[in-house]
Amino acid sequence: MADPAAGRYFAMQAVRILGMGVAVYGLLAATADVSWPDALPRWLGFVLFAIGLADALVVPRMMARAWSSEGMARRGAAADAINRKDDGHP
Repeated sequence: MADPAAGRYFAMQAVRILGMGVAVYGLLAATADVSWPDALPRWLGFVLFAIGLADALVVPRMMARAWSSEGMARRGAAADAINRKDDGHP
């Protein structure tokens, strides 16, 4: 891939798909439609569902914000400020 944005796009889509897979499995596990370890309570399926939804809906937005031009500039400015403090310059 010559364009780094294409790789980032596919990474965000992979996170979305995996998050939805986790959410669906959690919902199915909570409703007793799929195999689930007997030692674990079924309500943990709802927790898995919530984590999967957060993974599918929130994490790609966080990735996009971190990879945006403004996000990269903020990190660069913060790194420059830290480096100036380490060098002893005001």
